[in-house]
Formats: sequence, C-alpha cells, structure tokens
Amino acid sequence: MIMNKFFKIILFSTLLITVSAVSWAGISVKAYVDKDVAHLDEEILLNVVVEGAPGDAGLPKLPSMANFNIYSTGQSRSVSIINGNMQSSVRYTYVLSPRFAGKFTVEPIALEYNNKKYYTEKIDLVVVKRLTDKQQFGNAKEIVGQDLAKTVTTKDGKYPNELIFMTAETDKKSAFVNEQIILTTRFYSATENIFGAIYFPPEFKGFFAEEMPPEKRGVEYINGKNYGYVEYKTALFGAGSGRNKVSSASVEYEYKTGSVLDEFFPGFFTSSSKRATVKTTPITLKVDSLPTKNKPANFTGAVGEYKISTSVGKKEIRAGEVFDLNTKISGSGYIRSLTLPKMPDSENFKIYDSLEDKIEVETKNDVLQGYKTFRTSIVAKTEGFYVIPKMAFSYFNPKTRTYEKVYSQPIKVKVLEAREGVGGKLSFTEILPETIKKLGSNINYIKENVETLPGDFAGLMMLYNAGGVKFSIFVIIIVSFVVGFLLREGSQMFTEERICSGILSDIGSAKDYEDIIKTLKGFFHKCLKIKTTKKVKDISKELTKKGYSSNLIKAFTNIWTELENVKYAPSKDGYDIKDLKQKTLAFMDLMSKEMKSRKKG
Repeated sequence: MIMNKFFKIILFSTLLITVSAVSWAGISVKAYVDKDVAHLDEEILLNVVVEGAPGDAGLPKLPSMANFNIYSTGQSRSVSIINGNMQSSVRYTYVLSPRFAGKFTVEPIALEYNNKKYYTEKIDLVVVKRLTDKQQFGNAKEIVGQDLAKTVTTKDGKYPNELIFMTAETDKKSAFVNEQIILTTRFYSATENIFGAIYFPPEFKGFFAEEMPPEKRGVEYINGKNYGYVEYKTALFGAGSGRNKVSSASVEYEYKTGSVLDEFFPGFFTSSSKRATVKTTPITLKVDSLPTKNKPANFTGAVGEYKISTSVGKKEIRAGEVFDLNTKISGSGYIRSLTLPKMPDSENFKIYDSLEDKIEVETKNDVLQGYKTFRTSIVAKTEGFYVIPKMAFSYFNPKTRTYEKVYSQPIKVKVLEAREGVGGKLSFTEILPETIKKLGSNINYIKENVETLPGDFAGLMMLYNAGGVKFSIFVIIIVSFVVGFLLREGSQMFTEERICSGILSDIGSAKDYEDIIKTLKGFFHKCLKIKTTKKVKDISKELTKKGYSSNLIKAFTNIWTELENVKYAPSKDGYDIKDLKQKTLAFMDLMSKEMKSRKKG
C-alpha cells in the first residue's frame, strides 16, 4: 500500500512537470493522392494529413467533387513528444471513384480550429478512358464552333439529329400496385469533347425505387453516326393506385469550344468551354389497384413470385427456454416491403413478436429478386413431441393475375423437461413480453452495459475519449505509467493476467446473476476480444478458433446456458447465487490456467 501511494505521488508530480513543459506544435494540413492519372474504372486514394492539431479540432471539410463518388475508409492517429513539443498527426483516407473522364481539380481542403482556417494545396487529377473504350468511339466528331448549350429532349422512340441527347422509357405503361416497372435512362454522345458531366436522376413521386446496378456502356448506330451511351436502370414499384409522373432525368456537362481533345488524355483543354444540359421527357405511368376478388385473408401486399421456408437451430429444446424460429421468404418483387404472416396459434408454444433479421437484394435478368428473413422467439411450455405448424404466405402474381399461396414445411421438435434448479424443476408460467427485448435483429440475451477497465483505469479511458488538452493529458499519463513500469522491476501491471484478474475479482462480490453476466461480458470483451452479443454456439466457435480445449468450451457452454435460464425463468427467485458463483469461478480458473499455458507455449 505504501509503495502504491508513493508511486501515485511520483506519477502526479511527473504529470504536473510534464504539463508545464509540453506545448502543441503548429497546425498544418496536407493532402495527396496515390495517383494523379487514373482510368475511368480505377479508384483514387485521397489522404488528408492534419499535423499538430488536438483531438477536438474536428474533421477536414472536403470541397464539392461532383465528378466522383466519395466514401471514407477511416482515420489513424499518432502522437509523439520530441524535445518538449507534442506532435499529433491524424490521417483521413477517402476513396474517389471517377464518374466521368476528363481533367478535374480537387480544390483546397479546409480545417477550421479556434476560428482559424487551414488549407491544403489543390490537386489536379486526370481521368482517362481505357483504349478499348476509345476505339469504340473512334469516329467521334469534332464539335468546334457548334453550339451545344441547349436542352434536347426526345419523344417516344424518335431520336433527334443531335450529337448529345438522352432517352427514358419503361417496359410497361401501367402496372398493379407493388408490381415492378423498369425505367431505362440513356445518355448518348457522338463526341468525346465533353467533360465534367454530372448525372441527375429523376424524382419518383408515388413510387418506391430500387437502383439496378451496374451502369451499362455501349455503342449504338443512330442517324448515320456512332453514339456511345451510358445506361441507368431503376426498378419502380407503385405505392398506391392512380397516375403518377416520373420527372426528367438530366446530365449537366461542359464542352470545349476550341480545338479537339488530346489524343491520349481526353479532358486536357487549352481553350474556353461552355456548360450545357440535356434531359429526358417526363413519363406518366398508371398504377392499378389489386383485385379484391379471391383476395386471401392473410394477404399483406406482396406482389411477384415467392416461396417460404422455416427452420430451427436444433430439434431438441427444453421446456421454458427460448429458441428461435427462422423464416425465409424469397423470390422476385419488392423484397423490402415483405412482412411475415401471422403464425398459427399453438397450445404447446408461446410465440412472441418477430424481428426482421436480414435482407438481400440483387438484379437478375432485369428482375429485382432476393430474400428477407425473420426471427421469431418461441418458448415451449411442456415436455413432449410437438410439431411447429406450417406457415402460409399469400402473394399476387401479376403474370397470372391471380392470388397464390405457398406453405413452409411443418417442423417436428422434441421438448425435453425443464432444467432442474435448487428449488426443483422449473414450471412454466406466462412469460411477460417485456422480459424479451428487441435489439436490432436478435434477442437481447445479455445486457450490453460493459464497464471500462476497473479502478483507476476507467478514468484514463474517459481522458482518452476526450479531445484537446484532455487528450494530451491522457498521453502524458500513459508515458508516465510506462516510465514507472520500467522503474518497478518485475511489475506485471499491464499484463493480460493483471487486467483479467481485476475483472474476475468482481465475481466474488456479485449480488445476483446480472452481476455475474456483466463480469463475464467484461472478461470476454477485454481479455478475449469476443463479442458476447452472439449466441452460445457462436461464442463457442470463437473459442475453438482461438485454440481453447473442448473441456473449457463445455464448461463455458454450461455456465452461460444456466445464466440464460435464470434470466428467462418464469420465476427468478429459485436460483442459488452461491452455486452460480462457484461454477463461474471454476470456469474462470480453468480459463486462467489455459491462458497461462498458452503464453508459456
């Protein structure tokens, strides 16, 4: 104890001395790219490095870059102290995906801190088409002296005698509610002398819209000229009956008014340029109501073609325990709007609300298709052999213009007797709905309130998460601890065993099963880097991957399952806290031994 107090006094003194000596270096912002010339189908990495700024300096502000699709891949930080000066460096990385060929400029990127702005240098980029694309547009014409700064529209199937224009058409003029309509938009160009083009999709009032990637590129011979085109497709689904309009799609671009483009680097111009816009003609579509004749009682609005299947994780379950029924609805149509039909009532099972679990959507042969899964929580009431009844799903098939119904297969399950506790066998009574909480797409078996490191370490983590001066204090404290660690020969302060032992010490003082769960969750998060929001079998798989023995995994499964049973038991008064502590400590003792043996190995 005396040694610990003395060590803390040294740390505090070191902190005061260091804080007075350390100062932040000047702030600077730099930006660079991994390539300044890229092909149209390549990505460009943009790095923004901020040096000398504290943690609360904020994010750099990117300028408008409409010719690129941009997304961030994260950031990294480094801090060092050299000759009394603290140097902090943060690197932000972005991916630029070119949308059009040409010459572009990334304007200076800004960082604002303490009412002062810092800027990077501008960056010039060149995006070129690949040679195969250039060959496709081989007979492109020079547009010197021609005025393209006007709006060009098209009418049903008629192409204008223009070098640049757009078209829009649908595969049908009318459809039922929720039936797929394909909108195809094309941007045509018979010249390469355009750059900086930006595509603006139409507005879809009264429709649900789903993009159908990827964009398609090709060449079409029209009015004696070869036109290159870019095609965009969108799946539309009418939200309600009536006539709804799809507004114009447009492309805004620049074109050169001087000499032709450079042969190898399209987009390099020395002459002046103009901006122009080309757009499509709006389209009016008729959406019809679904027929009321022969509409099934369980119909929930699905239109297309579907099938349904159900499954459970295991065919043997215990009375009074929660298990999942997984339902998958797959097929073609507006997948995101699918809802799960009501499950049939059963006197042998208690059925709770279902949660959406996963959605997968893809385009195949111009048809939107995929699947949607649901997870339903079920509790078996008594032991015996039972059947989870088949589930019916109804949909309207626009091809046959009839309502159709599909069924899942019934599932046979064996329900074992309830687990025995200190107070005897668990008897099933009504479980209140609030005992099962929704968390995204799964059951919240274990609370997520994982504490930070015990004792004084919690304060350090709070300093780490703060910015500015607090962050610098955090770094200083860390440096002081490292110095103290070197001075105290043989200390094990920062070893994994010390951290874990601090977490495990809470088991002995646990007042109820929730304290034990919280402690175990902290251990798995901090020491094993395993998420405890997963199911028991998934955590067991993680332990297996990390090389732990089958005996340890079996011990973990037993204690975790017992804690879950206590959590969801109809009555939580019948468990023995001492017995739970002993079993948990036995598991942790086994875990500690294996961790030490792994380190020695």
